Amino acid sequence: MCIRDSFYSDPYLGVAFYTAMVAACATGDTWSSILLGIPGSSSSAATVLDGYPLAKKGKATYALSAAFTSSTVNGLLFGSLVFLMMPVYSKLLLVFGIPELLMLNILALSCVVFLVKGKIGLGLISIALGFLLGYVGIDENNAPRLTFGYSYLEDGINVLILVSGLFAVPELLDMFFNKSRLQKLNSSWSQVKLGMLAWKKYWAVSLRGGLIGAILAVTIVLKKNDVPNHHLEVSNPNESIVLSLDMFPIECVVRNFAAGSICKRLGLVEGMKMDPPIFEFFYKDDDLGDPLINDCHITAFGWAKEKDIEVMKELTLKTNSILFSLFDAADLILVDFKIEFGLVDGKILLGDEFTPDGCRVWDKETKKKLDKDRFRLGLGDVVESYQEIAHRLGIDLT
Repeated sequence: MCIRDSFYSDPYLGVAFYTAMVAACATGDTWSSILLGIPGSSSSAATVLDGYPLAKKGKATYALSAAFTSSTVNGLLFGSLVFLMMPVYSKLLLVFGIPELLMLNILALSCVVFLVKGKIGLGLISIALGFLLGYVGIDENNAPRLTFGYSYLEDGINVLILVSGLFAVPELLDMFFNKSRLQKLNSSWSQVKLGMLAWKKYWAVSLRGGLIGAILAVTIVLKKNDVPNHHLEVSNPNESIVLSLDMFPIECVVRNFAAGSICKRLGLVEGMKMDPPIFEFFYKDDDLGDPLINDCHITAFGWAKEKDIEVMKELTLKTNSILFSLFDAADLILVDFKIEFGLVDGKILLGDEFTPDGCRVWDKETKKKLDKDRFRLGLGDVVESYQEIAHRLGIDLT
């Protein structure tokens, strides 16, 4: 629910909320990492390597103080940096494609070289194991990879659970058989002070880690905003080459604000905000007037399978989150839109164009209609309105 709501709420409020949530989670992770030697998350694995040995030496308070000080400084510094750079990230998000992701992956693999420090064999094994674990699950085109028919592997292997298990099982066994106990805290203020001063001594290492974390956070967001589609290349300004799909006879519609048929069906006032946005299916048949349908109709008549329905919903809402932000940055309101999907080699792809003919777009301030309704309602200036949208989005029409 939190992810769904973040798509449509104020982006700055969303970032503030998630920043606070991540900070709270990271704080909780530190306790178990240092006192038990068990990371609460993958990001705390490094804390275990340094903090737990200190706790065994009776310096648990020192280790906790140093960790919290570093987290606080880096959180405030780089959290603010990410927050202030959101306008830049939102534009970068829309141009970040496969070549850029490839370069980031190459950078990640290059980092392995520095980590193994000459142990080439160990490095190659680590890379191969990482590729193998990362390959498990559903790919970007919704095709299963190495799932062996088990549905619980479709989400991939949870690295957090795997890493936590690698650290937790030995510690729990040690506590059981050797009667070892939880590392005790020293309540001395001197230990707290020494931990805070430790950040000053190692400030360069701490800031470098914070910077890498900020970059990775943006990278994760960019990788998640890729919608698989049928487009291959632009052959000329008036033509594109696309994959031939076996199309579903279904239109997927998202409504961010009330307009058109939903106002007539439910007696809504035009412009009423849909919070959260409403998703609808329509059967694509001009003779029947493209009637409203639901999941049961689709499966009963064999138009699509249940898993296909979920994929189409997910990709449509994902498309909405990307485009709503894009139009909002251009002082435009994406009121609603429809898109269609198809199959190729068992993979579901977006198989549609996105133009003012298939959506409703209003000016954010004046609520002036700049879409298909200018033709439908006889408002005139159809071409000029479409051109205005293109110019605001930075599309060169020459």
